[in-house]
Amino acid sequence: MINRYKSDRPRSFERTVHISAAPKLFAATLLAMVLASACTPEAIEPELQEIRLLSTGPLEDGLLPIISRYTVETGNTVTIETGTTPVVRERLESGDSFDVVIATQAVIDAAATRGQVDASNTPVVGRVGIGVAIREEVEASVPGSAGELVALLLTADTVSYNIGSSGVYVQSMIESLGISQDIANRTIRFDNGTQVIAHVQDGEGRDMGLAPLTEIQANAASGIRMLPLPDDVQNYTAYRAVVGTDAVEAAAAFVEFLLTPEAHESFKATGVVTPEPP
Repeated sequence: MINRYKSDRPRSFERTVHISAAPKLFAATLLAMVLASACTPEAIEPELQEIRLLSTGPLEDGLLPIISRYTVETGNTVTIETGTTPVVRERLESGDSFDVVIATQAVIDAAATRGQVDASNTPVVGRVGIGVAIREEVEASVPGSAGELVALLLTADTVSYNIGSSGVYVQSMIESLGISQDIANRTIRFDNGTQVIAHVQDGEGRDMGLAPLTEIQANAASGIRMLPLPDDVQNYTAYRAVVGTDAVEAAAAFVEFLLTPEAHESFKATGVVTPEPP
C-alpha cells in the first residue's frame, strides 16, 4: 500500500497585480510600471519546482512537517509516496522514477545498479528501532533483556509483525530466541505497521504487535503503549536519502534540508534517531 501526500504552496508565493477603478491614464501608467519592473533581473523569480519523493513509511510522520516547512521557505512543492520497504522496492523495480528516494542501503544499491539514482551521496537521515505495541490496559513491563522479552512474548495471545524491513528482523530475532515454534500458532503477519497496530487496538486479549517505534508512538493517543526492545536484541534500520538520476534541480537542496537541525528535531519528535552533528 502506498500513501500519497502533496505539500501546498503558500499564498506568499502567488503573484497577483490588482489595479483599482482609477482614470485610464493612471491605470495604464501603473500597468506599464508593473510590466517594466517585472522585466528587470531583480524582479525575475526563480522557477518553482515539484519534487517527487518516495520514502519508507517509518519516516512519514517526521517528514510531513519538514516538507511543509521546506515549501514555506522555498515555494517548491513536494509530492510524497510512502510504503514498506518491499513496496518501495517494487515501485523502483517497476521503472518509476523519483527525484528523491529515502530507503535502506540495499534498496538504494539496487536502484543505482539500474541507473535510477546517483549513489555517490547517500546520507543517513534517520534510524528507527523496534518495539512491542500493547493496549494501555494490558499489564506488561518493559523488557530489560532478551530473556525478559521471551517471557513477555510467551504470554501473548497473538504476536503480529509486518513483512517490511522491521518484520524481517523480528522474524530472525524470534528464531534466534528459540521461540518460533512456541508462538507459531499465535503469529500473524501483516503488510505494514499500520495493520499491526490496528490488530492490537481491535484485540481483546494480550495482543502484542512488534513494529517500528515511530508507528507505535504515533498511536500513543489511541490507547497504545510502547515497550522498546531491550538493548541486547534491539535493531535500528538506517534510512538514507538519494537523488534520482533525472531529478529536478531542487532535489539535491531538499536532501540537504533533511539534514538540518530543524529537520532533525521533527524526526526526533516522532521517535526517529538522527545522526549526530559532525
